[in-house]
Amino acid sequence: MSRNVSCWGVVAASAVLAASAVQAEPLNWNYLEGVYYHDIELDIPGTTGGGELDGDGVGLTGSMAVAPNVLLQMGNANGDVDLPGFGQIPLDRTWIGPGLYADFELGGVRVGPWARIAYERMSVFTSGVVEGWHGAAGLRLGFGDRVELALTGEVGDYEPARLGGGPRPDLDREVVRADLLYAVTPRWSLLGGFESGDFDPGLGFGDIETERVYAGARWYFDATPGGAFAAEGEPAHSGRANYNYMQAVYRDGDELEALGGEIDIYDGTVLSGAARLSERFVMLGEITAMNAEGGGESAVDFQSLGPAIRFGDTIAGGTWLDLYAGVSYERVSLPFAGVFTGGGASIGARWLAGDFEVAPRVMTLDTDGPAGLDLDGQRYRLEVLYSLSPSVALVADIERAELDVEGAGGGTSIEADSYGLGVRYYYAGKR
Repeated sequence: MSRNVSCWGVVAASAVLAASAVQAEPLNWNYLEGVYYHDIELDIPGTTGGGELDGDGVGLTGSMAVAPNVLLQMGNANGDVDLPGFGQIPLDRTWIGPGLYADFELGGVRVGPWARIAYERMSVFTSGVVEGWHGAAGLRLGFGDRVELALTGEVGDYEPARLGGGPRPDLDREVVRADLLYAVTPRWSLLGGFESGDFDPGLGFGDIETERVYAGARWYFDATPGGAFAAEGEPAHSGRANYNYMQAVYRDGDELEALGGEIDIYDGTVLSGAARLSERFVMLGEITAMNAEGGGESAVDFQSLGPAIRFGDTIAGGTWLDLYAGVSYERVSLPFAGVFTGGGASIGARWLAGDFEVAPRVMTLDTDGPAGLDLDGQRYRLEVLYSLSPSVALVADIERAELDVEGAGGGTSIEADSYGLGVRYYYAGKR
C-alpha cells in the first residue's frame, strides 16, 4: 500500500492548483453518489502469478444530515473479479450507520471533519457471508465553489461464514481513500478517486492487498424534513405521497425452496430510497441482502435501480391514491448459481389515509447469469406504514418471491417468503 501513498500528494496538489480565490461555500452533507470501479486488483500472497486478479464494479453511497452535526450514511458496492478457472466472482458489500460532522472555514478553505460507525455485510464468491462493524473518519476540504478534496480512512472487524462448522476467525480490513470532486452545477459534481487497502482473512497466509480506481458523479439535495423540497420549491402537501425518502428494514425469512430441497433464509436487511425528479418522474432504488443457511452461510442478494412515472390524486373520503410504474437495472446473487444481471419492471400503488399508508407492489425481472443460465420471475410485496411524524414512519412488510432458473441442462423454480419491520425517513416534503 505504501507504493501508492504518492497518489495522495498528486490528488491534493491538483485540488490546490484548480481552486479559485472565491470564498468557499458551506459543505452540503446531503447527497447520493454513484461510481464505476474501472479496475479492481487483488494481490493474494502465495498464489500463482503473484495472485493479481482484475475486475470492475459499481458503487452507490448516500449521506444525509438528519440533525445538526449528525449524519446517516449508507452504501453498497458490487464488484466482479476475474478468477482463472472460475470466471467472474462477486465481491459485494453493504453498510449503514450514523456519524458526526463539523463544518467551518479556515484560511478561505471550507473544512469538514467527520466520523461514523457502521454495520457492514460482505459476500464473496456467492457462498460466503461476512458481517461486522467498521469505523471511518475523513476530512472534506472545499476550495472555492468548484473543487473539493476528500480523504477517508476506514478500519473494520468482521466474522466470516461458518466453514463446515469449524472456528470463526476474525477478519480485519484497513482502507485509505482519496477523492477529487469538481462541481459542474450547484447540484452535480464529477468525481474521481483511488482506494488502497489491506484485508486479513485470518487464515494465516498474510494480508490480501486491494486497489481500485473509480469515477462517477455526486448529486446534492436539500434535506428539509417536514418542509418543502427546497430544490424545486414544492409546497408541503399533507396527505400526498412523498417520493423523497430513505428506508431501512430488517427482514426475517422463511424457507427458500429450490433444487428439490429447502434452504433456511433466516435474516437480512433491505435498504431502499426514492427521489422525486419532477412532477411525474421519480427514481427508485433498493438493496436486499439476505443470509441463507445451508451447509454454511450464503448470500441471497437483490439490487435494483431505475426511474418510474407516477400519477396521484385525491379520491373518495379525502384519501390519496398514487399509482406508479417503472423500469430498472437488476442484479441478483444466488448461493448455488452465481450472479445474474439484466432488466426489470415494476408497478405499485400507495394509498394514504390519515397516518396510515398501504402500498402493494409487483416487481418482475429478466436476467442472464453464468454458464448460459437465465433467471426471471416476480416478487410480490405489501407494505403498511404508520407515520410517527411528518418525517418518520414505521414500516411492516411481507414479500413472496417466485423465480425460475433455466439453462441448457434444465432448470429449477425458487419460492421464498419473508417478513420485514423497519423505519422510513422523509428527507424532503411532507407526507
